Amino acid sequence: MQTEWAPAHCDTLRKLLASSLPYSEVATALNAIFNTSYTRSAVIGRAKRMGLCGGTPAARPKPAAAMVPPHPQRSREDVRWRLKPPSLEAVV
Repeated sequence: MQTEWAPAHCDTLRKLLASSLPYSEVATALNAIFNTSYTRSAVIGRAKRMGLCGGTPAARPKPAAAMVPPHPQRSREDVRWRLKPPSLEAVV
């Protein structure tokens, strides 16, 4: 596992991320250029440490909530017709 990034690798990482490539493609390009074995996760981690990531989760826009129609409120009168009244006959 490689822990130190060479300055040339960091400069190339900065340039590749500026071109809006996905992290997986950035890792593939870095590995092809420098004959390294950086993973996508390593590229993401290095980009975060360099301050190149898109921003904090709080700064990202939240997805729009799905519009769910409210459930209609049933009145007690609607339920009463389904209930059977108790039998008042004596059981023998």
